[in-house]
Amino acid sequence: QSDISPLEPRTEKIPFPITPQSERICHDIQTLNKRLARTWIDLDLTDSQWTELSKKLAEHKKKDRPRFIRYNERQLYRVFHDTDFTTGGRYYGGWWQTIPREFRKHVVINGKATVEIDYSGLHPSILYAKEGLTLPDEPYSPILGEKYRNLAKKLFNALINAKSDPQRPPRGVRIKFADQPLSWEQIKERIYEVHAPIRHHFCTGAGLWLMHEDSVLATGVLHHFANMGVPCLPVHDSFLVHHGYETELNNKMMELFVERYGCEPNLKGKGATFYRGDTPMSDHPTIEVILAANDTPQDNR
Repeated sequence: QSDISPLEPRTEKIPFPITPQSERICHDIQTLNKRLARTWIDLDLTDSQWTELSKKLAEHKKKDRPRFIRYNERQLYRVFHDTDFTTGGRYYGGWWQTIPREFRKHVVINGKATVEIDYSGLHPSILYAKEGLTLPDEPYSPILGEKYRNLAKKLFNALINAKSDPQRPPRGVRIKFADQPLSWEQIKERIYEVHAPIRHHFCTGAGLWLMHEDSVLATGVLHHFANMGVPCLPVHDSFLVHHGYETELNNKMMELFVERYGCEPNLKGKGATFYRGDTPMSDHPTIEVILAANDTPQDNR
């Protein structure tokens, strides 16, 4: 175990019995961390982007979020929610999990550009798959429209995580519409209507076992690359690798989901481009660009 990650909600550590299962989990994490210990993970940013990132970190509203990046924090641990290891289980501990999403395309592994692929709408997909139903191409946009997709995603997940019917919106989520004022009750009904086939999973605390489901997929992905000697960085339902392994990552994520649920998931790729600032470049920049970048913060580290 390690200190609680900035991404993890307030928790407490509880003792658990030493069993073959717990020992296997610990051994698996040690295997992953040995690979990450030999890997340098950084950000390739311009001076103006460093300033922008620092400002966003400093202004973040959550008090438990870091105000700066600790690049030495690249050792993983898992957080379970019971001593039987059947709920929770996600991977935490990596600094790349704490930065704003839009900066993850600038993550470099041993100086090389990365690609990020995620399971799009993973929890809805798992719920539909377990019911033997066709997976929705886009589970969130139909609720409130594409403009409010991110809001719909937060509210959908809030209802999946809730253990009883919430009478008010989740704390910290601002609900404001410019064109379609809806009450919380109306929004809930929209969600229930759009996802009527899985209506019985809402407000049952399903989020805990769903996190375990996605952690099982993550474990398969991470150890596949560890066995290849390739570092792979988890961000719950997405993964970053050197962009040369984009096809390998895509195929493995697809394979693991099909093996577990019997249908193909929706995958979404991000990155796969080397950036100099906001300008996409080849992963083989000219010698002039290489020399010009020799005095960047990331290069000095």
